[in-house]
Amino acid sequence: IGRSGLAALALSAVLAGVVFDVVRNGPLGGVAEGGQAAELLAIVAATFILSGLSAGLAAGTVILRDRLTFREATRLYDTSYRTTSASEVVMGWVLVLSYSTIGWWAALVSASLVLVIWQGHDYREMARHDAMTGLLSRAGFDVRLEQILVGVRRGAGRAALLAIDLDGFKAINDTYGHKTGDEVIREVGIRLRDSIRLTDAAVRRGGDEFGVLLAGISDSVAAEALAQKIWVRLCEPIETERGMVSVGASIGVIIIEPSGRVPPIDRLHGMADHEMYLIKQARTGGGVRVRQPGEPAVPVGAQG
Repeated sequence: IGRSGLAALALSAVLAGVVFDVVRNGPLGGVAEGGQAAELLAIVAATFILSGLSAGLAAGTVILRDRLTFREATRLYDTSYRTTSASEVVMGWVLVLSYSTIGWWAALVSASLVLVIWQGHDYREMARHDAMTGLLSRAGFDVRLEQILVGVRRGAGRAALLAIDLDGFKAINDTYGHKTGDEVIREVGIRLRDSIRLTDAAVRRGGDEFGVLLAGISDSVAAEALAQKIWVRLCEPIETERGMVSVGASIGVIIIEPSGRVPPIDRLHGMADHEMYLIKQARTGGGVRVRQPGEPAVPVGAQG
């Protein structure tokens, strides 16, 4: 997490500690009979303060930084939090209760179950991400794309799908070797992550092919402006161990309009690829091409 997230977490932890002390040792602790009941009440209160305040501060930071609406931030949190969060909270309480009422061995069993849940989640996340760049894999990207398409079909706004192919990458591999090529791929992944919002998604589709999903796009002009920003960033020189190298990029963009007849995912990829191939053939230095609404449909797999 970033510095803002760490600051929010630290502030929340301090306030949660203050609340815990006040509830356990202050006048509020007197409403519960017995020390254990007062301590349990203090733990519950501190837990709500820690989780609620840290999440609220982090959400506010994201909204201001990426200029998101509250609805977009809510949707982001729904898809960004660990899907095992609810299970982890339940298991955490089981851990505390089993230790206090049964014995240490029960707490050990509970802790083992929590670790199994974490490990299963982490393995799934690894499968959804590209090992070299940290971007989504094709499978993970398509899951995110399908989530956005559900909203688009319901009229929740437009989205844009970008197909990106690097220009001149093979020459770098042939001239400097695969190690330098890997450095370029990793740097492209970093630049893609830095060029999109948290509500968007980026994928390494394989080799030197990438993709980006832009959510909540107002129109084709906005989509083209964001694609141009990505293109400029990708074309900047890259520093490697063998010196400075440069690659170009060809980017095809399609706008996914709010409609009940949104094409399936495979067809959307084919349409974006088609626009990318057109700009790659039309301009030696690559560039950006946006498929405008109303243009004839493109067969899947068509390459111009």
